[in-house]
Amino acid sequence: MKKFLLLLFLIGTAYSAYSEKVLLFEPQNLDFEASNLEMPPVFWELPQTYEKVGYINVTSKHKPAQGDFSGRLRLPQMLDTTVSEGLIYQAISAFRFKGKTIRLKMSTKAAPLNDTSYANVFVEIKNDDQSFQFKLPDADSITTHDWQERTIEIKIPDNAIEIAYGLLLHGLGDAYIDDVKFDIIQPEDVVIRSKKIKLSNQDKTNILDFSKLYGDLHYYSPFFTGLEVNWHEVLLSGMEKVTKGIDSKEMPNLMLEHFKPLAPILKLNYTGNKENIYPKSLKKNDTIAFAMMHKGGFSPNKTEFFGSNYLNICSNERVREAAVMQVVKLPKNLKGNTLEVSVMAKQNAKDVSARTQLWIRVDRDKGYVQSKRKTDYMFGNTDWQELKVRVAIREDDVVAVRVGLVTMGEVEAYFDEVKVSIVETGENIPVKDYSAENAKFYPQPELGWYYPSSVLESGYTPEITNQVTYKGRHAFSIKSDEDKHVKYPQPG
Repeated sequence: MKKFLLLLFLIGTAYSAYSEKVLLFEPQNLDFEASNLEMPPVFWELPQTYEKVGYINVTSKHKPAQGDFSGRLRLPQMLDTTVSEGLIYQAISAFRFKGKTIRLKMSTKAAPLNDTSYANVFVEIKNDDQSFQFKLPDADSITTHDWQERTIEIKIPDNAIEIAYGLLLHGLGDAYIDDVKFDIIQPEDVVIRSKKIKLSNQDKTNILDFSKLYGDLHYYSPFFTGLEVNWHEVLLSGMEKVTKGIDSKEMPNLMLEHFKPLAPILKLNYTGNKENIYPKSLKKNDTIAFAMMHKGGFSPNKTEFFGSNYLNICSNERVREAAVMQVVKLPKNLKGNTLEVSVMAKQNAKDVSARTQLWIRVDRDKGYVQSKRKTDYMFGNTDWQELKVRVAIREDDVVAVRVGLVTMGEVEAYFDEVKVSIVETGENIPVKDYSAENAKFYPQPELGWYYPSSVLESGYTPEITNQVTYKGRHAFSIKSDEDKHVKYPQPG
């Protein structure tokens, strides 16, 4: 009885401890298999209130109830004697469960460090009037290191808005949770019927704004992999929220809260004006257009499979750029000299990621690389033009100078007449030109130029061509193929 009262006091008074919670639309990661070892289990939260006093929330591999992983809540030492209970939990929307009885089965075990420590599981319902319903299993709390299943059945009120469930730990030690099962047991055939309501003009405006954002997230935000989204619920529960006379200025915060589980970095602002926030680029060479990419839905602990970030849809998405290089033969003792490399280049762009550039790389005997690249890249479709870059040599241990002809993105690029010169001289070296080997690209590919095999693997084809030339009979071309082209919707 004492244990029951302590736990009841904990939940009945400390729901504010997880006010920072993330509300999911569906139960997620109930078997803990979508987690990383020794990292917090994905979608299972430890409130900051308990984290600050020493509780630790990690994924464990120590004899799980099933599969490879389980959740583990630890309190190795008492940092604050006023807080003796902690919890990890998952919170979901109550919308689809209103009026139904749910059953949660959770396997748990404990490794207490003293006779007063124990573990248990819980369910708590939050209603729209800020009242709560809390329930523990009928069985005793867990004090042994053997897996035991606990069952909780509870009816969800019609005014419920959130359902939270999880693991409790009282005192020092470890508690484990695994193999959570979430079922609707009564009545299974309930249909939620909407009432006929009269909409105000403000409600109609709110529905329009909400529907636009819903459509953008549902149909245009990529990669909701790993998260089973009930889009029907997202839509209906959102419509219910925005048709209560909400002022336009309050709509951004309401929609941010509603869509937070799906788009945690979404930002909305009320301006009072209709604006196109993604205007079509007015500059030919604009190469930045951000979109949000979500992987697996929201997780406060970003992993390889879960998290959200911005994506530049104008960026090159291939594994690497195409680079054709040559080590240029130059005099020794280049210290105090300035090198200049130029090339005639032409580009046919297939999308906004295309660009062509020229670079010099200076290798020193000590392994240091001094690199300088041309910064005024070619954009779009261009005619033949000169690219030029200079680098000053300030060291006396230079062992090699490399010239690189580079393209990236979706492009057909052509190069011709590579020139290498010493344009500012130190002592003993005259100002003169030093031509790169096969600088006019006669059909002898074994001379001078080379490229890594990864260039071919990334979908580029470098070759000498006589189809497009500058002045002579041949030039060098680099073309991207279509097979490895990652295509995103274009901005505008």
